[in-house]
Amino acid sequence: TLNCGTTTISGAGTFTLASGGTLGIGSTAGITSSGATGNVQTTTRNFNTGANYTYNGSAAQATGSGLPATVNNLTVNNSGGAVTLTNSVTVSGVLTLTSGLLTTGANIVIANSNATGAVSGGSSTAYVDGNLRRAIAAGANSYSFPIGTSTAYAPVTIDFTAGTVAGTLTGSTTNGDHPNIGSSTFISTSTVN
Repeated sequence: TLNCGTTTISGAGTFTLASGGTLGIGSTAGITSSGATGNVQTTTRNFNTGANYTYNGSAAQATGSGLPATVNNLTVNNSGGAVTLTNSVTVSGVLTLTSGLLTTGANIVIANSNATGAVSGGSSTAYVDGNLRRAIAAGANSYSFPIGTSTAYAPVTIDFTAGTVAGTLTGSTTNGDHPNIGSSTFISTSTVN
């Protein structure tokens, strides 16, 4: 485990985060694949897909271009409020939401394990602001989606009964009424938003 805080690792060498390793990222720019930004600024940077990544800054952060498209565990523990996904990411192990929002924008955070505990945490101060896709196992299971918007926490729990087939489900929410409420059969002045 290497907890960088706001310290920069730089130089003409190679930085390698091996499978099973954990990197604590405190830079507002996260980790980048090249250039003079982020916690790691060595000439060559290797961030393994089997490693664990913890965004634990004290100011708003971006994940950065160095975060692999697939990671083992991803933890958001940002006391500054938010971590924004630079690209979509698949979490093979556990997505842990401790503090701060994980803002996806048009990107998606994918909890690829169909274990019900593949997403841990979630509260009014720690949730996914955007798109959370979960792998769903066949059979009777219950899955939490700690989702919301920049202004509201709106978690959902979905219960599946026996007989369902495996698949995926993406959860997200928007502020206010749904954008297409005018063309729906609901009376917009009588709905809850």
